[in-house]
Amino acid sequence: MALKPPKPSSVTDFVVIAFAGITTFLIIGAIFFLIFAPVVAANWILAAAILGSVLLIFGVLRLVKYVMDLCHEYFDTGRIERTRNEMMVGLSGVWICSTIPRIAVYLIGTNYHLFIYILTVSLLTCFIFHFLFNYGFNQWCKLNYANSSVSELGLIPFHIVLFGFLVRINAGLEATEGQITALFFGQLAMTFLSCVSSYELSVVFQKGGLILQGHKGKINNSVDQMTYMLVPSFATLLAILSMVFIGFSTVSNYFPTVDWIVGGITVGACLLVVIVLGLFKILIVFIHEKLKKRTYDLVWRETMIGFSGIAIFAFLPRIVVFVVGCDVPIYLSSVIISIFTVLTFYRLFISPNQHLWRLDFSKNCNLILIIVGIHIIMLVAAIRLAITYENARDVEVIIWTQVVFSFLCVACVIDLAVVLKGGLVMVDGGNGDIEMGPMKKVKKEKKEKATGPECKICILPFNPSTVIPKILKECGHTVCGGCADVLIGKQQLDQIVCPFCQKATVVGGGTKNLPKNYELLELI
Repeated sequence: MALKPPKPSSVTDFVVIAFAGITTFLIIGAIFFLIFAPVVAANWILAAAILGSVLLIFGVLRLVKYVMDLCHEYFDTGRIERTRNEMMVGLSGVWICSTIPRIAVYLIGTNYHLFIYILTVSLLTCFIFHFLFNYGFNQWCKLNYANSSVSELGLIPFHIVLFGFLVRINAGLEATEGQITALFFGQLAMTFLSCVSSYELSVVFQKGGLILQGHKGKINNSVDQMTYMLVPSFATLLAILSMVFIGFSTVSNYFPTVDWIVGGITVGACLLVVIVLGLFKILIVFIHEKLKKRTYDLVWRETMIGFSGIAIFAFLPRIVVFVVGCDVPIYLSSVIISIFTVLTFYRLFISPNQHLWRLDFSKNCNLILIIVGIHIIMLVAAIRLAITYENARDVEVIIWTQVVFSFLCVACVIDLAVVLKGGLVMVDGGNGDIEMGPMKKVKKEKKEKATGPECKICILPFNPSTVIPKILKECGHTVCGGCADVLIGKQQLDQIVCPFCQKATVVGGGTKNLPKNYELLELI
C-alpha cells in the first residue's frame, strides 16, 4: 500500500496546529522583548529554564518513541495496533499537558514567572507529544468517527462540569477584572483542546475506531459500553490529583502540607489493591480452566466482577466526602485510592476481553431511564444535604465530588444492569454481533460432550465437519470456516483482517483455500 503524505487528518491535528501557530507568534514576541527590553536577570533565567526543560522533555519522549518502535518490530506488531499504541500515548499526552496549566494557575499564587514557565512548557510538551506520536498517522490509517458511540457524548458534560468548577474558582479570586477575563478565556481555550483530544482518544481506544486507509468504515449503531469512555477522563483526574497530593499542595494556602503518614498509607493501599485483585484474577482464570467452561462464561463473570467493583468504588468518594469534608490530605487520599481501584478493576476484568463483547442497550431503554432518574434524585438529595454544612469550602468540595463521580456511577451501574439483564453480546472482532441467546439445546449437548477447543468468535467447539478450524496465514490465529466467511463478507475485500491482531491475510479464491489447523483437529 503506497504511503500517503503526512497531512492534518483529525480535529486534534487542526486544533494543535492552530495552538502551535499562536504559541510560535507569542514566543517570537517574547524573544524580541528579551533582546530589546532592559536586561532583567529573572527573565533570562526563565527563558533558559523553559529551553532546558523543553529540550530534556523532547529527548525523553524521542527515546520513548524509539523504544516503542523497537518493541513493535520485535513483537511484529500489526500496523493498526502500532498506530493505535502511538496515538494513545500522543493523545493522552496532549490531554494531560493541556490540563496541567488549568489547575496550576490556582496553586501558584502571584508567581507570574512560575506560571509562564508551566504554561509554556506544558504547551510545548503538548506539541511534542502530538507531532511525535500522532501527526502523520494518515499515511497508514484513518479515524473511523462513524464507529464512535453515543456514550462518548458523556465527555462533553464532564468537561463542562470541570470548566464550570474552574470558573467558580475564578469568581472567588482576589484579582483584577482583566485577570479574571484572561483566566476565563484561557480556561475556555484549553477546555476546547482537552475536549477534542479526549474525544479522539476515546475513538482510538474503541475497537474499530482506527482502520486502514482504503478500508470502508463500519457504522456502530449500538453503544459499546458506558464505562469505557470515562476511563481516560478519570485516569487523567487521578494523575492531576496525585500531582496535587505530592507536590503542589506545599505551595498554596488552600492545600495544606500533606501528611507523609497519609501519603504512605495511600501508596500502600494502592499496592495492596493491585496485589489482591491480581491474585483474584489469577484464581478466576484458574477455576475457569479447571472447570472447562465456555469463553462466554468467563467473559460474563469477569464483566460482572469488573462493573460491580467499579460501582462500589465510584460511590465511595461520594460517601467519604460527607465525613471528611475539606480535610485535604484525607479527602485526596480517599479519592486517589478509589480512582486507582476503579482503573485496576477496569484493567484486570473489563479491558482484556472487551474485544470479544459489547453491550446491547436497545432492549433496556426503560431500565436505563429508571437508573438515570434514580441517580438524579440521589444527586439532588446529596447537594441538598451539602448546603446544610456551615463551612463554604466543605459545601464546594462535596458538590464537586458528587457531580464529577455521578457520571461514573451512572455509567457503571447502567453497564452492570444491562449485563444482568442478558445484554452481553459476543462479537466477531468489531465487524458484527453474534448474540448469545437462550440456546438450551446447545447447552445441553455441550454438557453431554467433552469440552474441546472452540472458535473465539462464535464460541462454538471445533469439529472436522461443520466448525472447521482455519488458520489465517499472515498471523497464525485460528477461526472457524463460518466466521471466516462472515469476516470476508462484511469487510468486502479480497482479504481478511484478523479481528485479534488486525493483520490482513489475502484470500484468493475464497476462504475454502485457507489451511486447516490439523493440530487442533487432532485434539478433538
